Amino acid sequence: GWMSTSADIQIFTPNPQRVFVSFDAVSYAKDRTFTVEQNKKKLQTIALNSGSTYERVGFPLELQEGNNKLDLFAEGCDQPSLVEGNKDERCLSARVKGFQYKTLR
Repeated sequence: GWMSTSADIQIFTPNPQRVFVSFDAVSYAKDRTFTVEQNKKKLQTIALNSGSTYERVGFPLELQEGNNKLDLFAEGCDQPSLVEGNKDERCLSARVKGFQYKTLR
């Protein structure tokens, strides 16, 4: 779904493993920088384009046993009420969908 300037994704695994994480993302209203972090370490920073074309984001990731949190950050956000002239006053930055991860051997 749509996010404001930050969001997180939780991944639980019973055993440590190396995975490849991927998802689709698009920026709302204007191009902006999009960053993915794990434990305050930058994993991926991309220039995310606005419009209707989603970008596929993907990277390898080391998961520890138990809960693992990925933090997503976008540079700024915009209100649809100001951009499109409607009544939606949420502050939106990016939309993320299609989250997947696959174990790497």
